Amino acid sequence: MHDCRQCGVSTPAGMVPGDRACGRCGVVFARANAARRAPAPSAPPPVPGGAGWGSHVWRHLTWVDPEDGLPVAAGRALLLVLLAWWGWRFAQLNRPWGVWDSHFLHNAHLVFHEAGHLLFAPFGRFMSIAGGSLMQLLIPLAAMAGFLYARPQPFGAAVATWWLGTSLIDLSPYIGDAQSLKLMMIGGFLAEDVPDAHDWRNLLYSLELLRHDRLIATVAWNMGGALMILGLAWGSALVVRQIQNPGA
Repeated sequence: MHDCRQCGVSTPAGMVPGDRACGRCGVVFARANAARRAPAPSAPPPVPGGAGWGSHVWRHLTWVDPEDGLPVAAGRALLLVLLAWWGWRFAQLNRPWGVWDSHFLHNAHLVFHEAGHLLFAPFGRFMSIAGGSLMQLLIPLAAMAGFLYARPQPFGAAVATWWLGTSLIDLSPYIGDAQSLKLMMIGGFLAEDVPDAHDWRNLLYSLELLRHDRLIATVAWNMGGALMILGLAWGSALVVRQIQNPGA
């Protein structure tokens, strides 16, 4: 006889051929027992001593999963090297005023940019125009929040910080082109031929900031570079901690 943990009935083991299942609810005993024995996902232990909110946040930002061994750390280190190289090349090819590069990062940002126009369209013309650039920033921000919420994965959040930086870098040529209108637009035409199709010309004109386009573009480029460096430094610190304290 077996007491089914699903429905509680005492069931002869042979009532269902094959897998020794409950004759009432059909649960397979072996699978149910395996599920009960499976270890729960690891999570950072609570901070001892009733530490405050700041310590809790710090714990989430610096925690390394004890199940991630040295091979995982090595893979992450290699990824950070690749991100550093991609980020440097992307930043050099996308100066605050110039041309967009055909780098795959720009194409990835473009997907979210165009989706943002559609998503924010119900909120009026200004938000529909701004929604493209806004969506480029919200997606990596959402990824950062997702990696840090509940069971934290700070390395993923560090990569998302780098991603956010590349998004600002990607926007800087567009912002800096608001007056000159020399960029090639998606439809295959120059911005100067259809000025109303240029997001940042419309936005800065509406805000009476058009004459400051290159200054704003430079600020965006510098902020993007700082975020990329921050993300790489954060990820590197986590990798070093994982190597120094394997299984900790």
